[in-house]
Amino acid sequence: MARAAPPGGFDLPTGDRQVRRKIIDLRDVTVTVSSTKFSLPFKLKRTITTIVQGVSFHSYEGEILGLIGESGAGKSTILRCITGQMKPSRGTVSVAGIDVVHHKNEAIKRFGYVPQLELISVYDHFTALENVYYFGKMYLSGVGDEQIKQRGKEVLSILGFKEALMGKKAKYLSGGEKKRVSIAIGMVHDPEILLLDEPTTGLDISLRIQVLNYLKNLNKKLGISVVIVSHDLEIAQYCTRIVLLEKGRVIEFGDPEVLINKLLPCEGRAIKLEVAELNEEIIDSIRSLPEVKFVIKTGRNDVKIFAEDIDKVMISKVIEHCDNINIPIASITLDRADFTSYYRIRSKLEKEKNQTVDGSAQPS
Repeated sequence: MARAAPPGGFDLPTGDRQVRRKIIDLRDVTVTVSSTKFSLPFKLKRTITTIVQGVSFHSYEGEILGLIGESGAGKSTILRCITGQMKPSRGTVSVAGIDVVHHKNEAIKRFGYVPQLELISVYDHFTALENVYYFGKMYLSGVGDEQIKQRGKEVLSILGFKEALMGKKAKYLSGGEKKRVSIAIGMVHDPEILLLDEPTTGLDISLRIQVLNYLKNLNKKLGISVVIVSHDLEIAQYCTRIVLLEKGRVIEFGDPEVLINKLLPCEGRAIKLEVAELNEEIIDSIRSLPEVKFVIKTGRNDVKIFAEDIDKVMISKVIEHCDNINIPIASITLDRADFTSYYRIRSKLEKEKNQTVDGSAQPS
């Protein structure tokens, strides 16, 4: 039942190489909702609110796509449009080449869905394998019991379950193990796409990384396309592409590494500076250096400094600056931006841009 995973990356040109199929494709998706309020004197007032506006992105077969944004960014609304739970006011949504709006029932067959709360789809009195088998019987009408059980064992095995753990009742499983059972349930009918809503929420850091590693393993071994909706920035390092959302709009879309190199100078290289006692005045003074583009606080007493050139000369200038303002340096090293650093800078720039636009829109 497994399919081979195609290579990741960007669009391939036509010619000798095979052109990959778009597995998820959203074009100019806008979602509006209307509400009616009663107001005096005895009038009904109807208001229309735009939740998502002009959203376009895609992913290819075998890729891992991440939808990242803060609460209220529009992630859940977009996911509902992909699953057919919500109809966009404008634009198109296709899953595996099928128009979700006009052929919802056919599109649903192509994806597996893992909800945010694993307790919704895991029965405590069933074992891990029994849970997968139970839902498999509902999904796979006409498929033999033994085949469903074998499929369940195959997926659970890839997710790190040994025979003994497969036979353990769900009520005795840890949060991370229950999450993996929920993922196996979403995979039992061999979908082309696996959609996950906040798969790492409620898990500690080690379990979050473990779940993401298992998802990567599923993607690699079964060739399944994956869409992860999350506010956790750790998912970016597992994704072929990411969609960065802010207030219902796409502010960035692409390969995470390419996005970092595009925004940050010197291909994301940085100076990591740790001082004895850090405060905003010190950070502002470092920002004032003409070569410096961005400074972000990364710990109690350390910052990352991004400049046009990150070399010995720049390090010497930072050391000299700290000497001039009598700031003892604990350590200074070369470093590199991770996606968290990128996101913080990109989000800050977007907020500043919106504030400028809102300010210029105010009547004089």
